[in-house]
Amino acid sequence: EVFLHVVGANYMIPSLLGANTGKSMDELMKLEKTSPGKTEIGRMLKESYEVASKAIASVPDSDLDAEVEFFGNKMSKRAVMMLLAGHSHEHLGQSIAYARMNGIVPPWTAREQEAAKKAAAEKKAGGGM
Repeated sequence: EVFLHVVGANYMIPSLLGANTGKSMDELMKLEKTSPGKTEIGRMLKESYEVASKAIASVPDSDLDAEVEFFGNKMSKRAVMMLLAGHSHEHLGQSIAYARMNGIVPPWTAREQEAAKKAAAEKKAGGGM
């Protein structure tokens, strides 16, 4: 559900920047309660980040301070971009914590652990020098 929530936000928030994401608000609000399966969710997540990235890249610097309305609040397009980044960051942190609680090692940690093991083995093989 959390990844579907992120997908929804990656379509809905860029629409505030003027992007035509091809998704209706109604469709996005119901997305979290669907069950498309792991592979499809991965595809959707990747696609949603591509949509969000293109939307951000399409905003000219001269429009960064232009105001938009977000659930009854006025905010700049720059603030919308920060909101999108913060939203992704928040759910990335939750996902990392959840994965670690379930014994899943994130890829960057696995690489660090493997490098440390390799260095220790090389040090041991070299007599500690």
